[in-house]
Amino acid sequence: MTLGIRVKLADSLGSIVSAGLAAVIPIGVLSGAGSVYGLERTGVISVCLALAAYLAQVLTSVCVEAPLYGGGDRADIPTVVFAGGFLGCVLWGFGVTGSGVAVAGLFLMIPALECARASAVLQGGWRRELIVGALLAAGVAWTLISQGPVALHVGVAATVAAAMVIRMPEHWTGFVLPRGGQWWVVFETALVGSVQPVAMSVAYGGLGAGAATGLKFVLSVTNIISPVLYFLRLRLLSRRSVRDIALACVLLVLGCSAILVAQTLGVFGLMFGPAWSAVSLGMLIVGVIWKGLSAGTTMPFAALRRSGDGAVVIAVRLVVTALFIAASLIAVDAVGTVVGVLIGFAISEALSWILFEVAARRFVDRGPASRREEPA
Repeated sequence: MTLGIRVKLADSLGSIVSAGLAAVIPIGVLSGAGSVYGLERTGVISVCLALAAYLAQVLTSVCVEAPLYGGGDRADIPTVVFAGGFLGCVLWGFGVTGSGVAVAGLFLMIPALECARASAVLQGGWRRELIVGALLAAGVAWTLISQGPVALHVGVAATVAAAMVIRMPEHWTGFVLPRGGQWWVVFETALVGSVQPVAMSVAYGGLGAGAATGLKFVLSVTNIISPVLYFLRLRLLSRRSVRDIALACVLLVLGCSAILVAQTLGVFGLMFGPAWSAVSLGMLIVGVIWKGLSAGTTMPFAALRRSGDGAVVIAVRLVVTALFIAASLIAVDAVGTVVGVLIGFAISEALSWILFEVAARRFVDRGPASRREEPA
């Protein structure tokens, strides 16, 4: 293995590991809230976390993914995003005094952290990313061990702020809105990202706070492997790489297996406390199947994005989003369990994979566009 390949592999693994550790921030917040506030308020916070994650997806699409549309170059994260993130950390930190305004901090803190993470995936720098990951893991560990308001609010806020400081670019950058076809990326992300907050709201309203908390726990734990999917997505948006696809598939299998083993051995119950009782092994099994199917969807999706077929992606996403939301509503009404909601997600993801494959074969494998599909 040459030095260049080793460096690329280290960058890839560093970005994925760091991103995976960043994904435990919502878990730490949810677990800490369960101990500090009780089930009912934790249910509300779980819905807020889902909404904050949705804002994070949209913001990342504007700042990171849109510039890549049609083979474009990556852009630095605007300084105002970091400023908003620091303000969010301050607001969340005020929660230690019992201030209700703390929840508003999630809507600034989580999107800024996610946007900076996405940019870091493209920039590389595995040493920096492992430092960031270690900081975030330490902050969550303190939250889980202490189970108190100081760790939940001050500890999480300080950890996220430190991670953003490390990832800040060296120069100030203005906020540049997407142009032309780049808006397809934003619209498509806003569309597909609406599924989880809608599902959380439906679960909270139809099944209660306990079910909403359990669903959010499953979404958060399976999000530990989402950075692998996101790494694959961003790399494929830039160029097709068989090496990146193979690495992502291996890590997905290992990650899914680790989650199920940890649940079987009772590790999550010990780590996350009483609030974790809302989660079952069956819920996690269906959750990781759903995430695994997402890998198949990512490849034809990225090919369509890279070739500039934004309208086609939007059309497919409209159908898929309708499927996901319909599955959530039907599961809550007819089945009445979180497992039912997750099974609906898995079925919808499988149909999404098929639809994207058909669209990619129809629209990407054409003349000039097909030349962008050569392996890198």
